Amino acid sequence: MMYGAQPDMDVKNLTQPILECFRATGETPAKKSKGEKPETVSIVPELALLTGLTDDLRTNFSNMNKILDSVRKKPGKRDEVCGLFALGLSNHPKAKEKMAAWAMTMDANLLDLEGRELPTVHLAQAGNKTVR
Repeated sequence: MMYGAQPDMDVKNLTQPILECFRATGETPAKKSKGEKPETVSIVPELALLTGLTDDLRTNFSNMNKILDSVRKKPGKRDEVCGLFALGLSNHPKAKEKMAAWAMTMDANLLDLEGRELPTVHLAQAGNKTVR
């Protein structure tokens, strides 16, 4: 979908640089055909959504505590919270409409990955101090 099709999404700064990136295809490099060039996507910075925290949020102690409480969860609880979020998002009419407009879907199940825990590393600092 083009940005012009969205209401209130007109580019105001016509001199801003356009960001170009490669479209994610989900294919591993081994699966791609060898002579195939990756497709590029042009992004207008003014219309891109920001991620992260604003300075106002970061300096507000109460908000930071709420954010940290939701971020610092044990793995089992984190899985449960993420699953509930995905379920709520997939059942929300406005979210469904937006995702359908961009031909997006969300899987309710989290991706299972194998991992391992690395041993603790001790870092040496000035004055013969070590930190774990």
